[in-house]
Amino acid sequence: MIVTIVTPTLNGVDFLKECILSARRNENRNVEVEHVIVDGGSTDGTIELAESYGLRVLTGKDKGIFDAINKGSFNSSGELLGFLGADDVMLDGALDSIVEAYRSSERRWVVGGIRWINERGTDLGGLAAPPSWMNVRMHVCMGWNPIMHMATYFSREFYTELQGFNINYKDAGDFEMFARALAKEPYERV
Repeated sequence: MIVTIVTPTLNGVDFLKECILSARRNENRNVEVEHVIVDGGSTDGTIELAESYGLRVLTGKDKGIFDAINKGSFNSSGELLGFLGADDVMLDGALDSIVEAYRSSERRWVVGGIRWINERGTDLGGLAAPPSWMNVRMHVCMGWNPIMHMATYFSREFYTELQGFNINYKDAGDFEMFARALAKEPYERV
């Protein structure tokens, strides 16, 4: 299965190598990673670093992180779409768990948990995936977004049906999209 990872960047060279390598470590005979970098005009070597790893880089001005993620998602080929910031890393084996949950549940989106680390890799704590019985009303009433976009994967078909992120929500595009997704169907929890 091809899993697309979209990484929006703007001058992210300091952390991008670790992001790229973490995605690569998740490739195996069952999971092929298509890693797409969407760059908003970096001047620090971000583009050159991504290209040195053979990644496809989409460049040009965008209207924020959610516009960049949409550009990368709609210009990719994976069956599953995920998002990873330039300063994010993926745990080894994460994509195996995501793909297995996606296949076995037959749900069109999968939500996982996250761990926070500092620039030295020190563990600062985490957030588990919210319960699979979360519905749109619960999500909205919480007042914050317990679904982390860097740990969420959509089938291409569902992402297209949702028309991606609404870029009018500069700071809460993920919260709004996840509410729309929950209004249609539940996710599978990892």
